[in-house]
Amino acid sequence: MKKLLLCVALVALLVSLSLATTPGILEIEDKTVCVNDVVPINVTLSAALNGVSGYNITWVVTNSTVAEFESIELPYWGDNFLSKNSTLPAPSVYVRAIDLGMEIEDNATNIPIVTLNIRAKEHGNTTIYVSWLRMDDDDDRRITPIVQNGTLTVWQRGDLNGDGEVATISDVGLMWDAFLGLRQTDCRYDINEDGKEAGIGDVALIWHMYLGEA
Repeated sequence: MKKLLLCVALVALLVSLSLATTPGILEIEDKTVCVNDVVPINVTLSAALNGVSGYNITWVVTNSTVAEFESIELPYWGDNFLSKNSTLPAPSVYVRAIDLGMEIEDNATNIPIVTLNIRAKEHGNTTIYVSWLRMDDDDDRRITPIVQNGTLTVWQRGDLNGDGEVATISDVGLMWDAFLGLRQTDCRYDINEDGKEAGIGDVALIWHMYLGEA
């Protein structure tokens, strides 16, 4: 009986140690936008067994011709006088956030880390990744999460069929269908950038572009 109890206690200890050393996942959101848009990229930590006391992280976009960091928004728990970030806009940004109010408690999940507002500059793709990270829990022990990089895809307005060319006869047809409500739209259909997708102004503009008049 004693051996059985000892085995049960040992298994429980091993399970608890395994859970205690399981890292959370630091997930950077994927997004698709159009040129000239500013898009918020949310970053979350899946779990923190012993809370989070703060972090120092540097974020980078791999292709600075496609996009750059415009601004950042700190999480509710880190918006205080000890938190800071480097100068923006830039292709990389350093962010520090401190949990002064001890709001991120033990066994917290889906913890907001930061919102990275990124400006899309040119058609293409770029990866958003972490070049340096220091994160501590409430016991001042290091947290080493698994980082899941994000991807930003930037579309060209007017390239509605995705063939890499803008305002072809195919694009004109797709715009007309969208104007009539026959197909779903996205930011590529807002060619004149007035905030409306497949509006009458967009229909007229893509036609003039096709004719070489715009």
